Amino acid sequence: MSLINTLLSAEAAIKHKAIPRRCMRHRTLHDRPLVMTALNMSGEVAAPLAFCYGTDRDQPHIVVAVEPRNRESRFKILNQVSKAICQYLDAFITLKEELLDSGEVKFVATDAPQLVTPNRATLNYLSRLGRSLRYLHLDQEHDLPDETLWTGAHLSWFAEHIHYPGQSIIQSATEVISRLYATGQSDLEDQQLSTLLAWVRNEEGSGLNSIRQAERNVFGPTPDPQWERKIEPLVSSWTVAFRQGDHHKQHEIEELFIAEAKKVLLPAYESTFDALDYAKGFHPAKHVQRRWEQDLRLWGYHALRCQTGLPHFSRRHDPIKAAKKIEEWSSALERLEFEEAIDDPLILAEHDAAGRCLMGQVTDVERAHTEIKPGNKRPSL
Repeated sequence: MSLINTLLSAEAAIKHKAIPRRCMRHRTLHDRPLVMTALNMSGEVAAPLAFCYGTDRDQPHIVVAVEPRNRESRFKILNQVSKAICQYLDAFITLKEELLDSGEVKFVATDAPQLVTPNRATLNYLSRLGRSLRYLHLDQEHDLPDETLWTGAHLSWFAEHIHYPGQSIIQSATEVISRLYATGQSDLEDQQLSTLLAWVRNEEGSGLNSIRQAERNVFGPTPDPQWERKIEPLVSSWTVAFRQGDHHKQHEIEELFIAEAKKVLLPAYESTFDALDYAKGFHPAKHVQRRWEQDLRLWGYHALRCQTGLPHFSRRHDPIKAAKKIEEWSSALERLEFEEAIDDPLILAEHDAAGRCLMGQVTDVERAHTEIKPGNKRPSL
């Protein structure tokens, strides 16, 4: 942590209120993001209990799997969520034809999607879910909807793109807010969205009561143990009804389960929109548009692959592709640090406090002093 961030955190702890650590917002916020919250059964890798998702704060959609260890229950919820994800992404798959000066036709994306979750843990969970779904096309025993297979491909692309520095297509609300505000707690504690927002909302000098109350909220994907103990009787009853073939009883239990899931998922869903609203209060920095155009370019490559059929992803990159990815991400990270420092005085102040800034005037350039950087063929100064 830089000296300035340490001072801001100390000030926030004294005032019991979050302090802005940025003058501007350095990520793009879409007008119509897809917000997703999730609950997964404890101790299971891919056993989704419930999802709450939507593009409108006032119209959330909740789907549940009372017993996700049962294949029928698990894929019922996965197929529903996959259908919703594909319906959202289909609007961004269509590309625009652009005629180049050479006479060639280039396909470009005019808009890209944006997936937002309450926290980083939910992002990682969706990434793992994508990896588990993308190999389902190899299953010869069960028929699966096309949307489920396509969701595996799309989430796999998201899982890789999340590593691109400065990207805005897939984000967590905690990271969006923690970039903009300094709180009086640790970075690990900032991963709890309800607590983080409590610091932002708290009145200066009003104490820590509201913040401590917010610490009790759990926004997934791992549910609160007490909540899991509460729903355990519903899971057992649903299993008995499933074995007896009592569909009416199953439906009744699912309705009760939805009511319990709402108590956990709706606050997480609404808080994610609240976080986006707070972030929109910051004016976008100058280079935000350039980085969004880069997102459009990379999304366009994925969309172009989708035009020819279901894209497949290898388990791991070969050495050459992996080296190119590392070089691309490293260059993007250097460019991101430079652009954010130029755009935002508070970030520049952090570099200055660390002794990384200097001032001067360029009086001469040695044109003969060039080098060929790794991955390039042309020399540069």
